[in-house]
Amino acid sequence: MKRGIIKKGGFSLIEIMVSLAIFSIVVLVATGALLSILNANKKTQALKAVVNNFNFALENMARNIRVGTKYYCGPESGIPPQGNFAARDCSGGQYIAFWDGEHKVFTAYRFNNSPNNTSIEKDENIYDVEGFTPLTAPEVEISDLRLYVTGNVTGDNMQPKVRLIVKGKMKDNAKLKLDTTFNIQTTLTQRVLDF
Repeated sequence: MKRGIIKKGGFSLIEIMVSLAIFSIVVLVATGALLSILNANKKTQALKAVVNNFNFALENMARNIRVGTKYYCGPESGIPPQGNFAARDCSGGQYIAFWDGEHKVFTAYRFNNSPNNTSIEKDENIYDVEGFTPLTAPEVEISDLRLYVTGNVTGDNMQPKVRLIVKGKMKDNAKLKLDTTFNIQTTLTQRVLDF
């Protein structure tokens, strides 16, 4: 009877080391991809919250201006004297006040360009003592707000229109490299017929 060489099954030390190295590389790449996906999700959620806040502010402003009457527009945020609220057209103003017939008050919006607060602000009743409150979140940095009001004079056969131009950027307070600039323009027409 002839004795042959019997091979035992198994892996050599070099084969195990190579397979462990390949497995480690695959795990490292997969972990990097997972962290990248988590970071992208965090950025998206932060940007979505800022965009939603700005959309709310712009929609609130547009809805109230559309149903308002007697637009008083100007470069300053001076409040017209009570009882002498005359409609006024303007070109490039940063302040608008108008009669809110639903709430029976004069409402105003303005651009606050102070060093620590660049926002759009709203005053629900310009003749009360509470004053303006920010409408946009601190993450929304408004760099410019321009209002162009035309057709505001009664009897001019023009329906009052407000053209609104807003420029700014959505700041990244979480340092996720998300700063996004925007430039939005919209035209609003007064819903109440102007006779």
